[in-house]
Amino acid sequence: FGPARRHPLAPLIHSLLFVCREGVEREREMLRGVLPLLLHRSRNGSREAALLQHPSLLHHHGRLLPPGALASPSMALPRFLALSTSGSTAAPIGDVGDDPSTSPYPETAIPSSLVEYLIQSCGFSQDEASKVCKRLKLRKASRNAESVLSFFRGKGVDEAQFRKAVSCQPRLLYADVEKTLAPKFRAFEEMGLSVSGVLKVLERNSTFLSHSLEKKMIPNISLLREECGISGQRLLRLLWRNPRVISRSTRTLTEIIGRVRELGIRQGSMAFEMGLHMTDALSRRTLDEKLAHFKSLGWTEEETFSAIRRTPLILNFSVRRIKDSIDFFVGGIGSSTSFLAANPILLAFSIEKRVRPRYNVSRFLQLKHLREGDWTLLTLLTMPEREFLNKVILKYTDTFPELNEVYGAGSLEQIQPNGFGGYVQNT
Repeated sequence: FGPARRHPLAPLIHSLLFVCREGVEREREMLRGVLPLLLHRSRNGSREAALLQHPSLLHHHGRLLPPGALASPSMALPRFLALSTSGSTAAPIGDVGDDPSTSPYPETAIPSSLVEYLIQSCGFSQDEASKVCKRLKLRKASRNAESVLSFFRGKGVDEAQFRKAVSCQPRLLYADVEKTLAPKFRAFEEMGLSVSGVLKVLERNSTFLSHSLEKKMIPNISLLREECGISGQRLLRLLWRNPRVISRSTRTLTEIIGRVRELGIRQGSMAFEMGLHMTDALSRRTLDEKLAHFKSLGWTEEETFSAIRRTPLILNFSVRRIKDSIDFFVGGIGSSTSFLAANPILLAFSIEKRVRPRYNVSRFLQLKHLREGDWTLLTLLTMPEREFLNKVILKYTDTFPELNEVYGAGSLEQIQPNGFGGYVQNT
């Protein structure tokens, strides 16, 4: 924090950041917004002393406050923040809470690693470091961290994996090993997920630690396995894509599964998993509106369902995006709506970043009578970027330096469509 690093608040802030050594840049940005508010009109240090007594100031419902949050009228401020600095006095840092009988927190052992960090990195004395740690709102995490770390070590989780998990879900340090972590990991492992797989679900799902194992997680996973045939790596893939699926009520999840079946997506296919992911984000009304929009673009009901079965991802596209894509393919290069319904993956590609540049390259190859000019536009559009660059762009840039400019152009000037895949030069 620059010059503020030497301020009495700096050690406290550094101790907060210590809990999660990786991924702290976001927290630093938040604290940069909070720190000036705390230092404002604090000539006699009253707010510093108050913060040492009430470190929860930097938190709201267990999370670090975002910049400007203390100034927000929607957030009720603690009474001590409203005190005038001119009429208050502050005890020296070393004297805050010296009397154990007045301390709001019981005497508990502070992990030596955290104390040593404050001493070595922040210049605290042994006594000051211990007192600050006792007053941290994260004191529970400090005491619990070792048991949590021991649990994961016992599971074969290395330090890097543990840090990543804590970076994604800091509340992990509060978790009760016996009541929360052990039962949930055991249940997921019994269902076929590896320890690393459960960790991935935990990292993506903020409700993993709070939702009931018996009431939600186990019934929902059993439903996915028994009714949909999704288990093992497929289950892990679904939970990674859509971690909310195990947090829904079983009734809601049953309704979502029903919607996917109504779309005619074959159960057991990857498309079914993607369909679950897509329909989970849509209400029944929104889904019906999207189906009606596809039909309004000229697709028959069978073409609409066929397109969704092939590429469920199109359910996630906005109406505007779909319209722009169809306008380009149908109105711009002469394709048909039936062709798009049979190849809906084309709607997933960005017109400006992928479709238009590759279309221009396709026309260039044809005009130069090159072998690759005989490839269909569908082949060129679905080709992975690295493969497209190697087989087309890099192959001919020495002979045709202008190809790079063609690939980067966004104009269809002097290109006349004659059906999808058949083009002629303007005369």
